[in-house]
Amino acid sequence: MQDSWFKRVVFIGPVLIGITIASYYLYLDYRPRQSSSEEQVNREVVGEILYAENNVKRQLGNEVMWEPIDKTALVYSKDSVRTGKDSNAAIKLSDSTIIEVGENSLIVLDKSLQNLSVNFKAGDISSSQTGKNLEIKVKDSIVKGEGADVKIKANMGADASIEVAKGRATLTDRNKKSVELSQADRAGLSETGVGQVSKIAIVLKSPEHRSKIQSNRSDLKQPFLWEVSGGEIKQEQLEISPDNLFSTDKTKLFKGHQGATVALGQGTYYWRVGWMAEKKMLYTDSRNFTVGADKRLELVYPENATHFDLEPEEDVVDLQWKCAIAVKVFVAEVATSADFKNITYSKAQTEPKVLVKDLPSQVYYWRVRAFGSKNEELAVSPTYSFTLKVKMPKLPELIKPLDELVWDTGEPVELSWKGMTKGTEYRVNISSDLDQRVIIKTKTVDTATFSWRWQNQGTYYWGVKAIGEHSASIGQSEIRKLVIKTKPKPQAFILTNPKDKLEILRDFSENPEPVLFQWQTTRNLPGPVSIFVSKTDDFKEVIKQDNITIKSVSLSLKTPSLYFWKLVSLAPDGKAIENSEVSSFSLKMAAKPPQLMQPTNKEVIEISEPTPVKFIWNSVPATAQYHIVVQRIEAKNGDKIPVLDRLVAETTITSSKLADGYYIWFVSAVDAQGQEGLFNHPFEFSMIIPEQLAAPKLNAPVVK
Repeated sequence: MQDSWFKRVVFIGPVLIGITIASYYLYLDYRPRQSSSEEQVNREVVGEILYAENNVKRQLGNEVMWEPIDKTALVYSKDSVRTGKDSNAAIKLSDSTIIEVGENSLIVLDKSLQNLSVNFKAGDISSSQTGKNLEIKVKDSIVKGEGADVKIKANMGADASIEVAKGRATLTDRNKKSVELSQADRAGLSETGVGQVSKIAIVLKSPEHRSKIQSNRSDLKQPFLWEVSGGEIKQEQLEISPDNLFSTDKTKLFKGHQGATVALGQGTYYWRVGWMAEKKMLYTDSRNFTVGADKRLELVYPENATHFDLEPEEDVVDLQWKCAIAVKVFVAEVATSADFKNITYSKAQTEPKVLVKDLPSQVYYWRVRAFGSKNEELAVSPTYSFTLKVKMPKLPELIKPLDELVWDTGEPVELSWKGMTKGTEYRVNISSDLDQRVIIKTKTVDTATFSWRWQNQGTYYWGVKAIGEHSASIGQSEIRKLVIKTKPKPQAFILTNPKDKLEILRDFSENPEPVLFQWQTTRNLPGPVSIFVSKTDDFKEVIKQDNITIKSVSLSLKTPSLYFWKLVSLAPDGKAIENSEVSSFSLKMAAKPPQLMQPTNKEVIEISEPTPVKFIWNSVPATAQYHIVVQRIEAKNGDKIPVLDRLVAETTITSSKLADGYYIWFVSAVDAQGQEGLFNHPFEFSMIIPEQLAAPKLNAPVVK
């Protein structure tokens, strides 16, 4: 018993000790280290962390443990920095170089008397504003490039690649061979550190990596430029995405050659260029840039969404702004829509303010654009809105129609009001809303009446503004509601043939049988009838026939399509018109079925055992293939069991062995476009084994 206990201790003891030690080191690896600040004081600072996202850790000097790094921590000589999946960091070195470390990457920082170096072990890094004495070590090679932007990718124990995004750099491999790299070059390092340089097919130019673009436009027209060094590439694909994964559902694609212009809003974007090579898509590295708000030109007064209630003599809005850059001229714009397609006021001036007078009551949008000495646009302010409501006397007095009248005839609406002594003109406004922001019809007249030929039924609001001398508004009437709802009028035409959504089938030929159109009338027509036939329901391109005096007409239609047709009767003076409803039909062309030849209809084929059957039919012109179907009819339930269903180019085919039973077969023609024609009436045939050839039937044994 004691011996068994001793053996357990000897076996389990070392395991427990190992687990305890491993747990302790794991604890040290993940806990914040309180003593690290004392150790850092004795080492030289080589930079600072600009940002660290997700799983980013630092190893102090030659220590074993890794600790999480603060987002604003200092880094020291001999420090190692590593990132995990979906993690990244940026370090600003003491020589102003910025090192960006991608996911799953590892670097070691080192400072000597002459140089500052980054020992790149694996992953994905990039440097910008590279210092003169900075060395990036990778695969026993050194990359240097004062002021350059350099991108490096490397796999542990495998090859590496180096590209220059901006400026020039020098690569010195392990064999002390140096080569100068420009933006059109890509350097590859083998696992042993030997470098090879090749040309980059496409070099991204603008916008530069990590660039910041200032704009307040909702549809900034941003140019993208790249350079194609391979003459065989004639068209490229620009891809823009809000993330660096270029997800299919988020990425926008644009075709172009060495450039494209894209409308963008504010946000962070990634872009790259792809091209086809050897039947597959290749891509450049991606760049990111940010479109942010432009703070250089700001609107001061009125504040956004300000509401003004003014008397007619106070109808003045004071627009003010401020600018942080030197400009030649400002252009202030006031519009009735946020996209500034309907500009009400525009003025160029040098002062950062302007007075806008005599604006009608409405919602307005305003902005300011700044231009330089060469008339180039330097900045655009954000867009602000203000609402202007100018108080007007409730004149002129409206007469008819009365408020909330329902107009139920098809005639124009006669609007009238009492004239004003000082009124020289009257502006009639008809809108779809009570505030009259959405104007349907506006008309300036010099009389106190207006005849409105309305187009669509619905609810409308109308009012009249009186205009005096110098085009000044002197009064605004009340706003009345008017409902256009006409009584339904029976159709003058009843379309009888082709019926709506009918499918018409014609033989495939150069001169197919015409389509017969027929109709009835419910009342006297104002004039002769015209028929309109079109492939679209807007009837922009039509087949038309006029002066039809009977109630039918035949038209030759040669193209298979969906068609729409209608009738119109117009009086000779053009004042009266009757329109039919619109009806549709589908015209399909199909080849005639071939004639079946063998086996003949009702043919009985005698067999002694399952036997192949040869099927023969005649050829049909303009046919690419034939579709043959052979089915066996079950005697018990009449089910049709397919035994042959095939497309063939010839006019004959031999089936597999068929047993005795009842069969049907039929064939259709298929043209070169894959359009299948009609099936002919199926032929019947029987496979039978004569009684003299059938196996003898044995009588049941008799039990005595």
